[in-house]
Amino acid sequence: MSLKLKLKIAIIVMVVNALACATTGDIPVVKQPEEAAKVLSESLISILKKITITEKVTVAIMPFGGPKGKPTTFGKKMADLIQAKLLGYQWILVERNRIDSIIKEKTLITAGVIEEKNFIEIGTIMGADYAITGTTYYGKKALVVAKVIDISTGTVVGMAQVYIDFRDYE
Repeated sequence: MSLKLKLKIAIIVMVVNALACATTGDIPVVKQPEEAAKVLSESLISILKKITITEKVTVAIMPFGGPKGKPTTFGKKMADLIQAKLLGYQWILVERNRIDSIIKEKTLITAGVIEEKNFIEIGTIMGADYAITGTTYYGKKALVVAKVIDISTGTVVGMAQVYIDFRDYE
């Protein structure tokens, strides 16, 4: 990756992070990861229901990462919580441990970073039609952003976000 591209990405991440910390706008604010998973899942279910009206699709929920793309312990927990909320609907969910093992096998984690193109490759390997990815931006509140990506086109077809205010978290 060129230095110019890295600089552009760094600036975008800083701006998004600054905006995320400055205001919550219409984004819900919760106090616990479990509540965040519920809020995100409700939005993701709505998005997936619109997509899957006429067909049964396979969905892979990837481990969520930090602003630089590196999967985090918190991100893996969010992916697990969201998967639990998405069970029982008309789509097929790829098993989370299988996703982690494929990531390790394919050594797609270069210096711990997973890029969006890697999610598309992982999703293709697993036969997924859609992937749910997520990023957490930390500031006064943590902003968790989840995206639904169409594996065949690489396009984002929906997004959900929530703030977690950890100040009162026990």
